[in-house]
Amino acid sequence: MKYALTAAAGLALAAGANADVAFSDAAGATLAGGASHVLFSGNASGNLTGFNWDFDWAAPGDSSWASDMQIVITDPNANSVAIAGYDFPGLATSYDGAGSGPAGNYGDNLAFGGLSGSGIWTVSINNNWGGDPGANTFSNFNGNLQGLVPTPGALGLFGIAGLAATRRRR
Repeated sequence: MKYALTAAAGLALAAGANADVAFSDAAGATLAGGASHVLFSGNASGNLTGFNWDFDWAAPGDSSWASDMQIVITDPNANSVAIAGYDFPGLATSYDGAGSGPAGNYGDNLAFGGLSGSGIWTVSINNNWGGDPGANTFSNFNGNLQGLVPTPGALGLFGIAGLAATRRRR
């Protein structure tokens, strides 16, 4: 049984080595101009090679656009990259500008590098138009941090804990 536990822990670690970090925030938030909301904060490691996401955006009935919603990814070394946004454009998306005025689902897939590390990664979203006369509401945010894996130690512990629980029931 000792060998089975060791093998299972190794398999749990190996299985996680090829996974990207996916997350979601179904509830979303309503953000006034300049407000921010954390979408993801968790342990991961690797070199970020890209990010894909989508979210539902509700038009507030003023001159707000979905591209005012800036996504910021921060690595464990406090380096960050900004995507979209009004006051600071960051990386361009396919829905920049006035074309993102109507309510609907918006998203993109960007390939980029420059962020890496092992530890706490965060992804937040801001209503980046500080002078926004109305709050922007988003929901059903789904994201995928490409090139990162959940911290292998945690995966191994989950695998071992699951096997220990299985063994106790027998």
